[in-house]
Amino acid sequence: MALTGADRILNGVVRLMRSSTPLRTTLKGGIHEDVAGRRVKYPLATYGKVSAPYVHDWGSDGNAGVREIHALVDISFWSLSKVEDENLDQLTDNLFTSSTSTEDLDAVVVGQTVFYCRRVGDLPMGPARDNEGRRIVRDGGTYEIRTYQPIPLS
Repeated sequence: MALTGADRILNGVVRLMRSSTPLRTTLKGGIHEDVAGRRVKYPLATYGKVSAPYVHDWGSDGNAGVREIHALVDISFWSLSKVEDENLDQLTDNLFTSSTSTEDLDAVVVGQTVFYCRRVGDLPMGPARDNEGRRIVRDGGTYEIRTYQPIPLS
C-alpha cells in the first residue's frame, strides 16, 4: 500500500461531521474547504489544514517503519446568530473530543490509523458583515489529529 497524506485526514473530518445528524441538519449552507461561495445559506462550516508535518520512524532489522502525520485542522462555523454559532461549535467539540472520537475518526480515515484527536485551540472572531451587509459571526476551533501508517517495503 502506498503512503497517503493529510488529505485523507481532511476527508475523514468531513465524513465524521456529516455523520452527525444534528450538524448535518442544521448546516443549511453545508461544509466547505477553506471558503464558501457567495450565495451559500447560513449557517455553514468551513475547514482547512493549518499544517501537517510528517514524522518518520524508519525502523530497523528489515522493518520498514512507520510515518506519523500530526495534522492541525481549523473548523469554523458562520452564522447570523451567535447562539446558533456557539451551539454548532459545541456540537463539533463534543464530536471530536468525546471518549470515542479517536475510534470514530479512525473508522473514516482511509489508509491511516488515527491514534489522537483533540481540540487544541479556539478560533473566535468578532462580528463581521457578509457581501449583502448582514451581520455574521464566526466561531470554531483548531483540532490536532495524529495518524500513523506503515512505510511499505520497496
